[in-house]
Amino acid sequence: MTIPFSWGPTEQIDPQTTVLCDECSYGPHAIELSRALQVRSSPATLFRWLTQLKVAPYSYDWLDNLGVKSPEYLIPGIDALSEGQRVMSIFRLGRFVPNREFSLLVSAGGLVEKTCGAGVISYGLQETKSEETLLFCKIKFRATNGIVGKVTQVLLPWGDFVMMRKQMLRLKALAEAPDASFC
Repeated sequence: MTIPFSWGPTEQIDPQTTVLCDECSYGPHAIELSRALQVRSSPATLFRWLTQLKVAPYSYDWLDNLGVKSPEYLIPGIDALSEGQRVMSIFRLGRFVPNREFSLLVSAGGLVEKTCGAGVISYGLQETKSEETLLFCKIKFRATNGIVGKVTQVLLPWGDFVMMRKQMLRLKALAEAPDASFC
C-alpha cells in the first residue's frame, strides 16, 4: 500500500505482534491505515509520551486542540490508565499494555461515530535490534452509510495521514529529547 494508506517502515511491524485493531472487524469496506517510524528511545519512555494523548493530540494544535498547545513535558500521574478513559476528547481508551500497546476507540454514541462511523486506533511499540523502538499505528474505520460516509471514505485517509504523521513525529521528538527518559 502507499500514501495515504501506509506511511513509514510498516513492513517492519512483526506480524506476530497483535493489537486491538487487529482483532476488530468492520467488514469488507473498512478503511485500514498503517503508520510507523523508528524512535531512538526506550518503549517505556515512548509509552509514557503516548499516555499524554489523554490530554492533548500532539498534532496541529491550532486545528484539533482549539489552539491550546500540547504539553512538551510529562504530566505527573497522567500515566494512571484505565479502560474507558477519555482520550483526545473523541476517543475512549480501549486497551493498553504498558510499554507495548495503547488502543483507542471512537466514543460510542458520540458525534464522530454518529456522523462518520466507528473506529479503532492502536499504537504499538516494538523493540528493535538497533536499540530503537518501532512506533506503529494501525487504524480501522467503518464509515457510515450515505453521503457523509462516502466523503469520509475519501477524505479520512488523507486527513489522517497529515494529522497522524505530525503527531507521531512530534511524539518521536519529545521521546528522543535528552530529558525525556526521566519518567
